[in-house]
Amino acid sequence: MKKRDMLLEALYCALHRRCEKQPPPGFNEWISTRMLAEDCELGIYQTRSLLLKLVEQQRILVTPTLIANSLRWYVAQ
Repeated sequence: MKKRDMLLEALYCALHRRCEKQPPPGFNEWISTRMLAEDCELGIYQTRSLLLKLVEQQRILVTPTLIANSLRWYVAQ
């Protein structure tokens, strides 16, 4: 498995652990990029890039706009 694929899976698992409510709650309760970066010990920009890849794969959801200057993320159903 490639390093990027391993990071994608680690990030997905970290997000999944933080997302308990289905259907997803309001955008304000979604998980911030910074929280996930800290959970996985990654940089903010690397984390955002990987999260956007997971959005492309339709595995996670992203808020349509910034909330408190941050995109927010949630596991897709």
